[in-house]
Amino acid sequence: MVSDSTCFELLGVQVHAVQTRDAVARMEEWIRNRGRCHTIAPTGMHGIVEAQHNPSFKAILNATDAVVP
Repeated sequence: MVSDSTCFELLGVQVHAVQTRDAVARMEEWIRNRGRCHTIAPTGMHGIVEAQHNPSFKAILNATDAVVP
């Protein structure tokens, strides 16, 4: 979704540090391009902690195009 410089790992989950307007702009770009399906997982610290107890949930988060706070 975004450059690697705005992505960091937090307890094994790749999180994208982006502003809301940047995430929305990327979604609009995806819609205009009519390419493959994309996913964004908005989550807070609770979701990151839950991912520590549920490996399947962690895998889902890491499989999305972006995990955004």
